[in-house]
Amino acid sequence: MTREKYQQDLAALRAATLAMGRDAARKLTEAVALLRNPDPAIVRELVEGDDAIDRQYLDIERRCLDLLALQQPVAGDLRLIAASFKISTDIERVADLALNLGQYAQDLHANLRLLPRPQALFDLGQHAGCMIEDALGAYADQDADAALRVIHADDQADQAFWSLTHDLVAALMQTCRVSTDLPEDTATGIAGMLLAIRDLERAADHAVNIAARALYMAQGQSQFI
Repeated sequence: MTREKYQQDLAALRAATLAMGRDAARKLTEAVALLRNPDPAIVRELVEGDDAIDRQYLDIERRCLDLLALQQPVAGDLRLIAASFKISTDIERVADLALNLGQYAQDLHANLRLLPRPQALFDLGQHAGCMIEDALGAYADQDADAALRVIHADDQADQAFWSLTHDLVAALMQTCRVSTDLPEDTATGIAGMLLAIRDLERAADHAVNIAARALYMAQGQSQFI
């Protein structure tokens, strides 16, 4: 493999990783929008598009293994390959979380009434999506400062997660005070909302992982990995 071909393959790996990441970020944005306005057609698109994300993941894995086997890269090139491989795993999991949210959107929409502040759920989803996009930008530019901003932005996601969880538990306690016989649809609705909140918080965690890998690429070491 010539040096020029090698550099082209590294650039192609970076581009493929970014393309996969942006696809997953778009899916998460669509899934959050479905919580507000369920649309069976968009849900079907999310389900049918999951195979494409899986194919992208396998393609990135193959590219990484080929570069490692054929070139034995070192220093910055090795960090790029290792980071891309790990980042693709986080991206694939973000896409899975988006799929989960999309599939449950109809039921979750019906149970937004259980949240005293439904907008807080959408704000958490938007924040997680922005974190993912910013983390991908840090990866693309090997920008350590941008990566650190994403990592620190996780505090806001964590606070939103705990605040929404507290709201739901408080709603559950209030319902139980009114009636000792908890309606099944209320219990199921609260459980579903808790899962949705958890999935959005996990998406933010994956953004932190991506940013930590970007920081590793830029600096060669990171206390966050």
